[in-house]
Amino acid sequence: MEDRTIRLNYFDNYFEDSAEIDVARFDEGTLWISMNRRLASMRAVLTKNEAEELIKNLQDVVGTM
Repeated sequence: MEDRTIRLNYFDNYFEDSAEIDVARFDEGTLWISMNRRLASMRAVLTKNEAEELIKNLQDVVGTM
């Protein structure tokens, strides 16, 4: 399966960190999204409609940049 991991690196004058966001199919009607960084992690299962709403919201925000 294709690697769909997004790796983010953060740097400023005081702090260096990184995070990973992974997305995969969970079952027939849902997907799995996992966000991990050094001392924290979050995972969620989204329906197709929720994933589409998340994509739309990301596109709306990116469109204002």
